[in-house]
Amino acid sequence: MKRWVAGLAISLVLLVVIAFMASDYLSILDPRKGIWANIPASKRSGEKVIRLQGLEDEVIVVWDKWGVPHIFASSERDLAFAFGYVQAMDRLWQMDLERRLASGRLSELLGDVTYETDLFFRTMGLKLGAERTWELVENDPSLSDLKEDLEAFSAGVNAAIREMEASGTLPIEYKLLGVKPEPWEPLDTLLVDKLICWGLTGGFESLYLYKLLEGLQEAFGVEEGCEMVKSILPADRPIDEYIIPPNSSAPSALQEAPLEPVNALKMSLGNPDGLLRVMAWWEEADRYCGFIRGLLGSNNWVVSGALTESGKPILCNDPHLALGVPPTWYEAHLVVREEGGSILLNVRGVAFPGTPIIVIGRNDRIAWGFTNVGADVIDFYYYVWDGTGEKYWYEPEGKWLGVKRVKETIWVREEGKLVPRTIYINYTIHGPLIERWGVKFAVKWLGHYATLEAEALRRYNWARDMADFIEALKLFQLPAQNHVYADVEGNIAWWACGRYPNRTNLDRSDPLKIWLPYNGSAGEGEWNEQDWIDPPDEVPHLI
Repeated sequence: MKRWVAGLAISLVLLVVIAFMASDYLSILDPRKGIWANIPASKRSGEKVIRLQGLEDEVIVVWDKWGVPHIFASSERDLAFAFGYVQAMDRLWQMDLERRLASGRLSELLGDVTYETDLFFRTMGLKLGAERTWELVENDPSLSDLKEDLEAFSAGVNAAIREMEASGTLPIEYKLLGVKPEPWEPLDTLLVDKLICWGLTGGFESLYLYKLLEGLQEAFGVEEGCEMVKSILPADRPIDEYIIPPNSSAPSALQEAPLEPVNALKMSLGNPDGLLRVMAWWEEADRYCGFIRGLLGSNNWVVSGALTESGKPILCNDPHLALGVPPTWYEAHLVVREEGGSILLNVRGVAFPGTPIIVIGRNDRIAWGFTNVGADVIDFYYYVWDGTGEKYWYEPEGKWLGVKRVKETIWVREEGKLVPRTIYINYTIHGPLIERWGVKFAVKWLGHYATLEAEALRRYNWARDMADFIEALKLFQLPAQNHVYADVEGNIAWWACGRYPNRTNLDRSDPLKIWLPYNGSAGEGEWNEQDWIDPPDEVPHLI
């Protein structure tokens, strides 16, 4: 009997302890607002009327059997609001993670495991570029429609957040972490934009090339090391070997570029010691060489109606972005219809979650698609430093310049509390400083500037003909994309569209030197801020 009572007492104590320790998680078992509220229906059916503060008129949303929303509104503003609402209902957690990743704020949710990631993105300055873009959008009257779209989209996302909070249907991730989403702001959409831009134009290839060259030169000598690197990288060619002459006629002008045999990497090892030396270097350097092994490619193409059975153009696009769950893309059909019934906008395609604009798609007059150009819009600079390491020599100004130090705070979740960690981001005249292999490099990226690809895409959605599309191309700056185009008039076209830096003070005698980090102290590789290479006329194209 005593043993039974003792066992009962111990069990009760353990139950109380477990309940106390798990109290933070018991709410997720709430039958009204816990995880059960997140079980989705197998399909949407029936009709539902929702009254949302912020809409100016009725909006109709119809989901087809594939789950694609078809949104019908009477104004562009209401359309953006509804698109934000619908996206948030489907993808809020994904949208939240992406804005936090771009701004270096993941650790507020996920703790120390993402601290280094936050530190990296704070240093790379995606938020700086987004803030500069939003400042431009707010103050330029010609961008008022984009401003209104971004604000309306944010209002729609926030309406969805409020509804999910009230009904207990916030994504399960918030419930597991015991947090709530912050309101969405126009800046957040631009952060998603900069994150996509970074993914398609950012990278440390120049630094990895530097490390590859260093390793081969240590193993085989300066000259032979250089030749080895050149043998495994494609040689630079004059651009007219690839671009169709402007006045030629298609398709007879399509000339295949001459192919050259790939040079094998020839290593004269000489003796076993040489082999061991190479193996030791490769073990250390292999992780820096993925940019050579991991080359990927998207594809898109457009065919003239003169060559099709129907007599109409065919446009196809496969951008090869990452396949994940949830998906990279959000498919939708967007319609703006006037009170009398006439259709002002009828566009269908895919958007990035967190953005109010169809990125790749078609309306009832034109179609367009993208693949990545892979344009080089990021450079690295090294310097001559003074004895303190606080000043660097800058020859164009003929003096020592001080490093600008900016204090920031990364908040890290630790045991349910946010703990601040102070960091300092150092800037030179070229951009933020990073350190690799004991060398300080400044990073200059086109994404640090205010860029207007969001407005270009908005205008693509509304374009009625090639003239409209070409006018919008002028604003597409980042990331440089191979645009393919077709319209109902039978026109087809291609542009390698984007803004390209026009670099000065380069030694062009050896292509390898152009790919490596620049001597920032000597003023190598400066960007001519008054003379960019801009679309549509200055970039390779064919109409």
